[in-house]
Amino acid sequence: MLENRFVHPGDLDWMRQDDPCQSTYTPDDYLLLSIRIQQAYEQNRPLLVVCQSQFGLQQYCGYIKSIDPEERHLILRNGTIKREIDFGLVMNVEVL
Repeated sequence: MLENRFVHPGDLDWMRQDDPCQSTYTPDDYLLLSIRIQQAYEQNRPLLVVCQSQFGLQQYCGYIKSIDPEERHLILRNGTIKREIDFGLVMNVEVL
């Protein structure tokens, strides 16, 4: 008997992984990211942040409005748009 399926169950192994986007950063990599964030904040320069979301990688560009080390997030401002980004989701940071 044929089953009515769009995707074969064996093709969904990647969905069963605990964290398919798990980062492989070392503590030195995290130190470099934090230095770049601090540099952009102190020099009031724009920052390009690449972070992971449920739909894949996303990029945000703007000036740092605030950094909250206790809640572990930063707020980027680009005109009237504000975006709160969790440090755990940050994949790459570039100072522009």
